Amino acid sequence: MPHLRAILAFAHPTLGVVAGDRAPAAALSTKRTGPTYSARQWLVKVGGAFSLRRQTENINESRNLRQNVGRKPLSMAEGDPVVVLCPGQGAQTVGQGRAWYDTSSAARGLIQRADRYLGRARLPNGQSLIDIMFNGPKHVLDRTDVAQPAIFVTSLACWAGLEQFELAPGMRSPPSYTAATAGLSLGEYTALVLAGALDFEAALELVTIRGDAMQQAADSTEGTMVALLGAS
Repeated sequence: MPHLRAILAFAHPTLGVVAGDRAPAAALSTKRTGPTYSARQWLVKVGGAFSLRRQTENINESRNLRQNVGRKPLSMAEGDPVVVLCPGQGAQTVGQGRAWYDTSSAARGLIQRADRYLGRARLPNGQSLIDIMFNGPKHVLDRTDVAQPAIFVTSLACWAGLEQFELAPGMRSPPSYTAATAGLSLGEYTALVLAGALDFEAALELVTIRGDAMQQAADSTEGTMVALLGAS
């Protein structure tokens, strides 16, 4: 899809960038009337806003990458739309959001706002959201009623940090802009907030209620989940 040139996935400690580029001439089919497009992916470790800036600037020195994503970190060539993909449950990890909290006032403010909104009464063991996100324990963060608000908040905090340090494409404004937002399951709520369709606190309330309901359902029945990997 040549018009959807990049996908940014965030919340997990890696930031994935997928950019479409024209395939070599030898790969073009003689039956096709137009060029084909391939996808190349780069993963950048997010150790905080400043390390992210350094890494993206270094990567953008690569001629091949520069041809695809432009000189500005994490932006595309002028006029190219960007699609933001927000993760669902399973992306949680102890320590998530800590680097952004320490380096970005925008990210820190958003995380603190969520922490105040939820308080301690709505989370297990009377812990705060910040405490669970940064310090765990893992089995608590992995609970559905904790993981869902934690991932939602961390995803939005990451984007707030990217915007603060001018590493994110503008929302619906050239030269590089976010043409659409999308999400996997829980990530749909994050995408709605990024798109301006839902208020942050209203979405946080919905996500928290959703996580509570799913946790109660899981606790009331015996069951498990199996992931089959590498099948052919």
